[in-house]
Amino acid sequence: MVKKKEKTTARTTIKSGIETALQGLAFWISYEQILHGKHPLNIGENALVTEFVNLLKTKLNNEFKISREKQCEPSRKKLMDVEIKKGDLRVAAIEFKRISAGKAAIQEDMKKLLELKTKNVSCFLVVVSENKRPTKYVNKDGKAITGNLVQKGNFSAYVKRVLKSTASFGKGEKGLPRANYCCLIEI
Repeated sequence: MVKKKEKTTARTTIKSGIETALQGLAFWISYEQILHGKHPLNIGENALVTEFVNLLKTKLNNEFKISREKQCEPSRKKLMDVEIKKGDLRVAAIEFKRISAGKAAIQEDMKKLLELKTKNVSCFLVVVSENKRPTKYVNKDGKAITGNLVQKGNFSAYVKRVLKSTASFGKGEKGLPRANYCCLIEI
């Protein structure tokens, strides 16, 4: 009974840390946009992951070890963007994808995470969109779209949170301000 409570606490701690780090990442993207003015940003996925890991490390205590680009078991051929361990056990795996990478690349990361998913390992996909609402994950009110994202397949994926930042709360086109979005999807 006690072990189950510890797992729940660890999962809650991790998920809360991830959400806070993603809010910070959305703000960081906005900061970079302000810093570089009208020049288009060329922030790669690697830079997003690096900043996220830095933010996450400040939110999770020392009982968790956060690593970047770890080999996935059992294949060892693929890399995962972020691995979180408690002791020697993996407790979470996170993949990042920019919305501009396209549907096929996002689905490929979902499949990779599905291979890692167990009852003890939480798997998350983070989809990042700059200056444009990702309509598959965010509704017209700026909130997470509910329901299973996978219509065909033997697994489910749900948008758990949408973290965003915007320079202004004034209404932009179609009622929403232009914003940067970090969508947290749980597999």
